[in-house]
Amino acid sequence: MIIKVLIFGGTGFIGKRVVKLLLEKGNRVIIFSHKRKLYEEKGVEYINGDILDKNAIKEALDLDPDLVINLVGIIREIPKRGISFKAMHFDAVEKLVNSLLDFNNNIPLIQMSANGVETGKDITDYFKYKYKAEEKIKSSGLKYAIIRPSIVIGEDEGIVKDLSSILKFGIFPLPKINVKFSPIRVEVVAERIVGIAEDILKGKLESNV
Repeated sequence: MIIKVLIFGGTGFIGKRVVKLLLEKGNRVIIFSHKRKLYEEKGVEYINGDILDKNAIKEALDLDPDLVINLVGIIREIPKRGISFKAMHFDAVEKLVNSLLDFNNNIPLIQMSANGVETGKDITDYFKYKYKAEEKIKSSGLKYAIIRPSIVIGEDEGIVKDLSSILKFGIFPLPKINVKFSPIRVEVVAERIVGIAEDILKGKLESNV
């Protein structure tokens, strides 16, 4: 079963693994990104744009994907560049969901969230807007799957991203809550995302978190 998947955040840490797995299975991939092209492989199309731009999202949806995966996320805000948890974790999802409803509400959405959103939503903006995005998706009527991985570790372009290096710089927004954060390999997360995508399109998985 060859599928066409539209990925927001396909050039990121997790996204690159997801794209690789999808291509290895013979699928077609549309990458929506504001970054330069990372792939020159057959089966990959690029849409260069801003996820906060509804017209750019429409352009991507006009390519008629079978499924949409949103992996866009940040672990720190850059106010001078307009990069905030609200913008990236909620506003972007709201625009994507509304665009899907306007275009074709039969297209399933897989959304990357985070472990701890329910108990951390009243403590940090990181979790607050992740939670609001989940609620937007759940109430939309779309077919969806929300994944909540813990801290994702792995190697990225020769740089080992692990828990100690993340906490060293104090940039991961861990809430002061009673939630266990067990690190998980990026390859495992990518495999799970691709597996969920296949199950949804085969009708084996209903909307869930």
